[in-house]
Amino acid sequence: MTKVRRRNLTILFVMLSISFLLLIIELLTDKKEIKTYEISVITNGKSDESWMLMKEGAEQAATEMNANIRFITLSNDDLLKEQKEVIQREIKNGADGILISPINSKEIGETIDSIQKKIPIVFVESVVDTKNKTSIVTCDNYNLGEKIAQEILKDERDNEKIAIITDNLEKTSSEERYNGFMSIMDKTNNELMIWELDQSKESDYYKQIAQFIRWNSVDIIVTFDTPILETTAQVKKDMMVGNENLKNTRIFGSGNTSKVISFLEDGIVNGSAMQNEFNIGYIGVKRAIGMKNGESQQVDKIESTIITNENMYSKENQRILFLFIR
Repeated sequence: MTKVRRRNLTILFVMLSISFLLLIIELLTDKKEIKTYEISVITNGKSDESWMLMKEGAEQAATEMNANIRFITLSNDDLLKEQKEVIQREIKNGADGILISPINSKEIGETIDSIQKKIPIVFVESVVDTKNKTSIVTCDNYNLGEKIAQEILKDERDNEKIAIITDNLEKTSSEERYNGFMSIMDKTNNELMIWELDQSKESDYYKQIAQFIRWNSVDIIVTFDTPILETTAQVKKDMMVGNENLKNTRIFGSGNTSKVISFLEDGIVNGSAMQNEFNIGYIGVKRAIGMKNGESQQVDKIESTIITNENMYSKENQRILFLFIR
């Protein structure tokens, strides 16, 4: 090998080595920073199993989109005041987006309007009338109420006594469900009454419901709130021991928890309208992050399904009832 050729090979080797080193340096220094999002999920009440399903959906989306989830349930008696305070606190703590199930659409609208320009707001379960458009991921609550009424009327009975148990019809989702229910029931000859629980004595709901049932003879009991449905079913189950006639009192409501499923299997609850809370949490987080990155607002309506003892074992309904099948 000549000296000239050896020198050229040496120069080529050095140049290739330098190019390789420059490429490595560029890759190391040009590595893009992965954005982490802080998303707050604010409920309209205390923790229950339904919220946990929504939380699992939110956490699944967070894993896929590199986000951290702060899931906040309320604890004070004055839930509306606490929810307003939590919203302001989460903004100060640097939230990139908020998923919120509003306590009362009429009372919290002004608070939402004041912050919508700062960070993305996504409504879940309930909706607030605001000046600015926002994303909504919610069950069609009005339609859910209609479906419960339609399920009751399948038996083609008339002139029945129907009691609606509630502790807060001003809560947006409950109000919407009630309105949907009444849009159907107002056209029938059934007698309707409202049993209003004392919200300041929530720990005493079992006793209050037991008194209502003991003092009033009704054919059907309806509630639009999952914890109240669970408690009502438990009261019926316990009271049937000394009152066989209670077996004929039908219970309808809304909720997808292990207790509700058990009461459906035992025939204590006759029908429950169920929505896919997992999907609400999952889609809600994706919408919040999308809005943070400039995507337009969207409305996602999650349909509900009436589950009864007769249809709960169908393949389609099993996917709604049990999270691990989703």
